This record gives sequence, structure tokens and C-alpha cells, in this order.
Amino acid sequence: MLAGPVVHPFSAAHEAFAFYRDYSRTAPDDVAALFALTALPDGQWAVTLFVCYSDPAEESEGAIAPVHEFGSPLEDLIEPMSYREVQMSFDADFPPGMQNYWKSSNMDELSDDAIDTMVAFMESSPSFQPMVFLERFGGAVARVPAEATAFGHRDAAYDLVIASIWSEEHEQEAHIDWAKSFWEAMQPYSTESVYVNYLSEEGEDRVRAAYGGEPYARLVEMKRRYDPENVFRNNQNINPDG
Repeated sequence: MLAGPVVHPFSAAHEAFAFYRDYSRTAPDDVAALFALTALPDGQWAVTLFVCYSDPAEESEGAIAPVHEFGSPLEDLIEPMSYREVQMSFDADFPPGMQNYWKSSNMDELSDDAIDTMVAFMESSPSFQPMVFLERFGGAVARVPAEATAFGHRDAAYDLVIASIWSEEHEQEAHIDWAKSFWEAMQPYSTESVYVNYLSEEGEDRVRAAYGGEPYARLVEMKRRYDPENVFRNNQNINPDG
């Protein structure tokens, strides 16, 4: 694969968001495109455009060229790498021993007001290592019928994740409050849906929101058939009682 991050200064956040919005609308299906506001190892906040192209390199260069050409990056680390390396790309942002709390929603569009809100909340973070990222949906994902799998909400354009990260127990309340407030401020720009893997402990209603009505009902039927006593319940649980 040809993959990796291109890192820009935080001062370019608004311009980088606008670029990502345009690029993610037109990039080929084989491009996975992620946008993140995060902290570098030296504590400096930055903007990261992370792309991954799964086709042969001679075809991928053209598809990724706009990412290379945008702005004045601090680093351009896109290079050939294995699938395993791609999956490990963000491991360093969540080191062992750190505590973190996530909030997430899907988004239909990336408006200027939504961008302003994300940048402002990032600037107000109590964390030395916060992360806010968007993942591009659409493309091939959107062309699979909603009823085909348990994964619904294929009409969403982006997935938004707000991650507050801290190290000391006494910092927990401030960081969780920040993530929740950030998430609430983003709801005017979000849908009621969410990707289940990004849920914290948020209750049954949010699990339902992750699947949608008809897919959730089918999962309840499967649960009643194979696990009527709800033995496997230490998860984002599907209650067999519906």
C-alpha cells in the first residue's frame, strides 16, 4: 500500500479542513482518507492528513498527488507500507498506561460552522494530547444496501471521533466533561447515528443508534436464537429482550 500522514501546522487547520472536505468528496474509492487534529510528540498541536491507497503504486501516486501538493507541510511521510503497518499507524497516540474517553457521531457534511467548532474546542482542550479525527465514508461503502449487513447508516459522509487523553486520575473529570461538551456542540452538524466500535459506555439507546431500527431488530432475533440468556453481554450489548 501507499500510505501515511502529511502533517501541517495547527495554524493551517481551517484551510486543511476545507481541503480535506473537497478532496474526500472526489477521491477514488480506493483512497482511505482521515483528517485529524492532534498533538505531536513535542506537545505542538498539528493537523494530520492520513491517506491509504490500496492499488498498485503507479496508479496511487496520481490519486494522492493533491495531498502532497496542498499547503506547506511540516512533514510528508506517505510511503509504501504493509497493511499491518497501516493498522499500527496511530498506536503511539494511545500508549499503555494512558486513560482516554471517546465520543463519536456520524456526519452528513462538513460545514464551515462545524469546522470552526472543532478548531475552537481543540484550542480549549485540558489535555496535552487530545485527538479529534474524521474518517471518510461514502464511495463503495455507500453503494452497499443498508439492509445487507448489520453495519447501517451507509449514507453518512464522515465519522467523527473526539478522544480526550490524560495520565493522572485527578484529571479525569475535566477531560470527560470536555469531550462531552465538544460532542454536544457538534450535534447540530451530526446525525443520530454512530459507529459501534467508537462507543464508550453510553447505554442501550446509543447501541440502537449504532445499528438503526431494522438492522437492530434483526440482531435481536439472532441474539434470541443463539444467546437467549445474554451470556455474551460484556460488549455494546444487543439485549435479547429487545
